[in-house]
Amino acid sequence: MSEPARPISKSTLTAWVNEKIRNGTPRCVLYHILISMQSETNDLKEMQILAAVADEQEEIMVDRNTKGMALEKQGKEDSAIVLYEANVADQFDGSHPYNRLRILYMDRGSYIDTIRVCEAYIANSSQDQKLCESFRTEITKLTAKASGS
Repeated sequence: MSEPARPISKSTLTAWVNEKIRNGTPRCVLYHILISMQSETNDLKEMQILAAVADEQEEIMVDRNTKGMALEKQGKEDSAIVLYEANVADQFDGSHPYNRLRILYMDRGSYIDTIRVCEAYIANSSQDQKLCESFRTEITKLTAKASGS
C-alpha cells in the first residue's frame, strides 16, 4: 500500500486516509499503518500528525461500540447492529462488536450471520486465542444445527 506524499500535513494525511477508506481499506489496517509510519520517522511534527490521525481512526471505531451499547439499552438493536457491522468491516481489533453481533444474531436465529461474524473474528490473527477457540466451537455447533444434524 502506498504511503502518503511527504512532507506530511494533517490535511494531506487525512485526505489519504479517507481515499483509502473509500477504496475499501479497513480502518484498523490504516490505523496500524499510521502507527508503523510513526515509529519509522524521526520528525517530531510528523510523529504528532501520524499519531493524531491514527487516534482519530481508533476513536471512530470505539465510538461505534459505545453508541452501539447505548442503542441496545434503548432497544434499538437494528441500529446497534449497523454500527457493530461497520467495526467488523473495519477489522476492529477488540472483541466487543464480534461478541455483541454473535449474541444478537443468535437471539434472532440468524446462524449464517453468527458464523460469518465468528469467522471474521478468527480471521484477525491478533485476536485472543481462547475466544477464537470458543468461536470455532460455536461455528461447529451452528454448522451442524443449520444442516439439521
